[in-house]
Amino acid sequence: MYQYNDKVSSGYTDKGMEEMFHRKYILYPSWLKKIGNISGLRVLDIGCGDGRSSRLLAKNGAIVTGVDNSKFMLDIAKQKEKLSTLGIEYIYGDVGCMSLINKGNYDLIIGAMILHYAKTESELNNYALNISKNLKLGGRLVLINQNPDHPVQEYHPFINFSTNIIGNEIINGSQIKVTLHNIINNEVTEFINYYWSKDAYFNALTLAGFKNITWNNCHISEEGKRIFNEKEVGLTIEQVEKMMVLAILSADKK
Repeated sequence: MYQYNDKVSSGYTDKGMEEMFHRKYILYPSWLKKIGNISGLRVLDIGCGDGRSSRLLAKNGAIVTGVDNSKFMLDIAKQKEKLSTLGIEYIYGDVGCMSLINKGNYDLIIGAMILHYAKTESELNNYALNISKNLKLGGRLVLINQNPDHPVQEYHPFINFSTNIIGNEIINGSQIKVTLHNIINNEVTEFINYYWSKDAYFNALTLAGFKNITWNNCHISEEGKRIFNEKEVGLTIEQVEKMMVLAILSADKK
């Protein structure tokens, strides 16, 4: 899987990142709404980064294990766990070669920006299979993932990112460059992920034993709408939501 270097990792820990409108009022609320009630559930957070999503779920009653392939990010997550003592276990690992964790007995697996780092269809299938191995029968998978219907977005000051295709056409395996900016619109970092069609995701997840594979677009939360209406953005709520290149991908294990 894609290995964050220190520059990319430090970009994600920029002080302004958690306050970005699209993260705070669109992505995470849409994700949490789809996840639903997780009280008492055993949850595996793959690609947990600095543990933000792990902490959100633990505060809502989940028993959480976080796994990431960036030691830089895991160190931050572990430091924050010492301060908050939410009972989160953090493990170093990579979804590309992830073996069973705690006997693969999780009720729910979540992850933000995971599958679209697969460089080949074979890698995509492997990622889906490794995720499935760690999920019990009847368990759920809920991911934030690149939206195959809208993978490219020009930069706008209100939405602190842009995505651009590398090459002349969008086909399975095409590279997409993502550029992140902070809340004062300074460029923070950039990295590469890969385009896959809905059919490619469907095939990978089906082969791994998943069913009820669905996509949901992200929408501004009620609190976000209130804040949005107080700003002079020059965009409508619908226009902002259409700018989102990420969607919520969910599936159930057979």
